[in-house]
Amino acid sequence: MTDKRVPQPMPYTKAHHLLNPLRGLILSPRKLVSRLNLRPNSRVLELGPGPGYFSPTVARAIPKGTLVLVDIQPEMLDMAKECLDKEKIANVEYRQGDATSLPLESESFDGVFLVSMLGEVPDRIACLREIHRVLKRNGMLSITEFKLGDPDFIGQNEMVNTVHSAGFHVCAQYRGFFHYTVAFARPVLPIAGHNGIGLLRVQGVPIVDRVFLANQETAFAADVACDLLYPGTARLGIDLAGKKDMMVGKIAVVNTLKTTNWYCAHE
Repeated sequence: MTDKRVPQPMPYTKAHHLLNPLRGLILSPRKLVSRLNLRPNSRVLELGPGPGYFSPTVARAIPKGTLVLVDIQPEMLDMAKECLDKEKIANVEYRQGDATSLPLESESFDGVFLVSMLGEVPDRIACLREIHRVLKRNGMLSITEFKLGDPDFIGQNEMVNTVHSAGFHVCAQYRGFFHYTVAFARPVLPIAGHNGIGLLRVQGVPIVDRVFLANQETAFAADVACDLLYPGTARLGIDLAGKKDMMVGKIAVVNTLKTTNWYCAHE
C-alpha cells in the first residue's frame, strides 16, 4: 500500500528559483495581466504569491487600485515585499493567512488570481468557497497552472470541474505548451436547470439583467434565460464577431474580449 502525497505549500527556502526571468518564456507577467481583465482602480487578491514574480506587473496595471497578497508563510510575504519595494511599488497590502479561512471581508475584491497554488491546498473546495465569498458579484477568478516540475499540478479538465462545483462558471480558457489559464466568473443568481447561466442586476441600471455564458455556443440557453425573466421578449440576435453593442428587439448583445456577455433589457 502506497501513501498518498499530502498537498502542501512550497517551502519558502526553495522559492528563490521562482524569480528566474526565464519563467517568462513560458508565461510572462505581462501576458498573465492581459488575461485578468483589470481596470485601473481594481482591487485584486493574489493568493499564494510566492516570492512575488507576477506581483509587480499586476500592481502596475492597477495604479489607482490595490493588490492584496495573502500567503500562509510570512517568510514568503517578506520575499514578495522585498521584490516590490525594490521597484518602489506602494499600492500593495500583505496579509498572512490560510486559504481556507481568508482574513478578508466578503465581496471586497474585483478579481482573484492564483498561479500553481490550488494544488497545494489540502481542501480545495474550502479554498474556492472562500474565494467565492471575498469576490464581488460579477468578480473574476483566474487560475493558472504550470505543468513542468510541479508535483501538485492540476489538469485543465479537473480544474474546470472542481471550480465549477464551487459555484463558478468558465468565461475564458487559454492554453500554452507548458501551462494553461482559466478565467471563471462568479455569477449571482444561478437558474436551476440551465447549466452555465447566472443572472445579475447591473449596478446603476435597474432595468437590465446580465447573463453570463460558460460557452459562447450556448446561445439558446441565454435565450431561455431572457424568456424566463421577461416572457415574450424578442429572440436573440447574435454577432459573436462584433465589437459594438447592437439591439435586437429588447435584447442587447455585447462582445468583450473573449467572453460574450448578453444583456436582457425590458421596459
